[in-house]
Amino acid sequence: MATLKYKGKSFETIHYLKTSPEYREKIKREYYEKPPFADVRREFDKIINKNGSKKYNITKYYFRPIMSKVVCDGCKWALEDIFESDDLFGFAMSKIKSNPKTFPPQRNMDYLVETVFRVGGAGVARKPTCYPLKSIKDMLDKYCFNGNYYDYSCGWGDRLLGSITQGVNYFGTDPNYLLTEKLVEMNRDIVKSGFGQNKIVDIRTTGSEVLHEDWQNRMSLAFSSPPYFKLEDYIIGEQSTKLHNDYQDWLEGYLKPTIENCKKYLVDGGYFAINIKNYKSYDLIGDSRRIAEELGFVYITTEDLDNIRRPMQDGSHPKSTEQILVFQKTGD
Repeated sequence: MATLKYKGKSFETIHYLKTSPEYREKIKREYYEKPPFADVRREFDKIINKNGSKKYNITKYYFRPIMSKVVCDGCKWALEDIFESDDLFGFAMSKIKSNPKTFPPQRNMDYLVETVFRVGGAGVARKPTCYPLKSIKDMLDKYCFNGNYYDYSCGWGDRLLGSITQGVNYFGTDPNYLLTEKLVEMNRDIVKSGFGQNKIVDIRTTGSEVLHEDWQNRMSLAFSSPPYFKLEDYIIGEQSTKLHNDYQDWLEGYLKPTIENCKKYLVDGGYFAINIKNYKSYDLIGDSRRIAEELGFVYITTEDLDNIRRPMQDGSHPKSTEQILVFQKTGD
């Protein structure tokens, strides 16, 4: 049994393989190395023009370093910590060597490292999840009737890509300034590549609880997958749980003003939708519906979000169906 130690935290495991700092740095460079932009452009083309959904190269090119900073619930470290610690890196290498069927040696090491923490890194680190493109496209087709869509928690580019694919204007907010910079860069590259021209993409580096007055009465859909309270710590920027550490305070200081702003942004008849799931003892579904209705929204329906694998506390990623609560703004 080995005891892994880093940043004042420890973890007991039977997996540990001593490696050199030079080898760790080599794998770190491989992990963060950008793919050729030609591969990224091909994914843009398939997603935007051919109903594709795979965005491995897009994610790696724009978002991997930022995603690697996220600490998921139940984990002691972020993925970027693996490449800074001999102990944590030794754990990853031991897991890879111990199971060549799950971690085939012919695969690139950057893929294997991610796979270790997707399928066997419970308690150590793991990558945050992306949002299914099909879901956002379906939501836009069904509920965005005037071509203006507000995403109140931008995520890893999936909802922006879905908006471009469906030909709607995208308005987004997120407090993670590293993320918003990359979203703007990604959109610029999409336009340069000949896709998504003549559509508005307006991304602002604020929390969704901050009101942008020039967006009022413009949107027909406000839809996102906001933080599930403390399920994932995104680290960068004025994240909602940094400002509101207590759950009730978070509801009053983050979720309620977010929903209130969404109502102000929507035209009459517009839709507010929230992808949410209960977490630990927190009734996020019930509290989201209660707040929305208290603010005057009318509950319409619940859509199912199929085939999404959110990380559980034990590190597993079971297939699950999450809920998208849909509300409508009626004339006051």
